[in-house]
Amino acid sequence: MRASLLAAMMLVSRSASFVVGPTRSGTTRGLASRLSAAPATTEPRVVGGLRELADEFDVFLLDQFGVLHNGDALLPGVADALATLASRGKRLIVLSNTASRRRAVEAKLPAQGFESAWLTGVVTSGEAAHAELASLRFRGARCAWLGWARGALADAHFLDGTDVTIAPFADADVILVQGPDTIVSSEAARGVLVPPVGDGAPRDMMPPIAGVERTGLRESGALSPALAEGLASCAARGVPLLCCNSDLVALSPGGARWTMPGVVAARYEALGGPVSHFGKPTAPPFRLAREIALAAGGAAAASDGYVAGSSRPLRICHVGDSLHHDVAGAHAAGVASAFVVETGIHRGDALEAGWCEPGGGGGGAAAAVGAIAAREGVPVPTFALPRFAW
Repeated sequence: MRASLLAAMMLVSRSASFVVGPTRSGTTRGLASRLSAAPATTEPRVVGGLRELADEFDVFLLDQFGVLHNGDALLPGVADALATLASRGKRLIVLSNTASRRRAVEAKLPAQGFESAWLTGVVTSGEAAHAELASLRFRGARCAWLGWARGALADAHFLDGTDVTIAPFADADVILVQGPDTIVSSEAARGVLVPPVGDGAPRDMMPPIAGVERTGLRESGALSPALAEGLASCAARGVPLLCCNSDLVALSPGGARWTMPGVVAARYEALGGPVSHFGKPTAPPFRLAREIALAAGGAAAASDGYVAGSSRPLRICHVGDSLHHDVAGAHAAGVASAFVVETGIHRGDALEAGWCEPGGGGGGAAAAVGAIAAREGVPVPTFALPRFAW
């Protein structure tokens, strides 16, 4: 790409803190901004299960990892809870920071134990990132790709509808961060199948693949020399970075803590590079999820933001396990939050702070969550519950 075009891209990137997801389709225009409010508190209301919340909300926005499933299958109690909520007419929308596009997530859900009838819709940060990559801003761009070492290394369908090609850091006009595992630097590597690597497995277990270098970041938490050097060189040139998933950590199916793509974005920002974040805690995915819920309620609901045939606003609760992304994002969007403790990324923090499951014969659950939120500098969730179960 010519220098003039790169300069224009840099100007656009520096003019806004966040990219407003898939607004080009018109899906976030013309709807009322009223949202169910989440009052500020110093401690959450602790509940034993979703049965205590079902009558208070019309819509539940659902995080995936650590809440509904562990990456492989639904967690215990989730199927029953989803089926019960759906049978009561609740609108259930997956709101995920996954770097995959919506269609890819929908295709995987049945194998994980979901029934399509349960869900009203799916919103992913990967879909929003794709919309940006497909925009005129990146037409003809050369893209350094950070991906996962599992399945399709660089999802061939992700680039459908874009006009970008994969290139090394030295030639890149944009960096796309989908995963923390691999640096993809050649078009020849697109769609190559990379064997999955188990928890704690050394990076030299992956066989050599032309145009692909494993970083080891997910397991070690440290940037490899090649990744650190590539980011530094691009930051010096002002190359924009698109972060498809701003999560910092996640739990593997085996319970290990994984370093996530948000760490790469944070490092790049520290180097002075321009970063566009997609997904939670930014506002666009919450707006889009709300619009899907409104549309599912019929034209009357979609036109004014109220429950069809009623004078009250739609009541929305986001269920997630990340204080920084789920709880903070819900708070900023003006919706209630239900913080899942025992299957999520803050489980260890909660236990250290004195969390005790409701009805377990101890106390301090609410105080424990309040203390963690205060320490992390994030809003206190509206509710806290052990796990996603009825």
